[in-house]
Amino acid sequence: MKQIDGDCTIVLTAEEAIVLHDLLWRWFDPNSGTSPFTAPLHPAERAVLDDVLTAQLDRQLVAPFDARYGELLVAARAALAARWSFQAED
Repeated sequence: MKQIDGDCTIVLTAEEAIVLHDLLWRWFDPNSGTSPFTAPLHPAERAVLDDVLTAQLDRQLVAPFDARYGELLVAARAALAARWSFQAED
């Protein structure tokens, strides 16, 4: 059943978690020389992103299908950026 509000739960196997951790670490490590836009994905990384995360989120979220999705996304980004003290990049 899709959620309107509340938390979403993502379940990863230990293998999926290791692959995702390594991918995110490389993307956010300023010394790695890679980013989400420049690094090729290993098939296992693609599987974790596409098959696991996206599929699990698609089963839980209703916001992407809401007519106000753009507004909901802007509000969610602002709330998370404020919570974690990240500033939007221009």
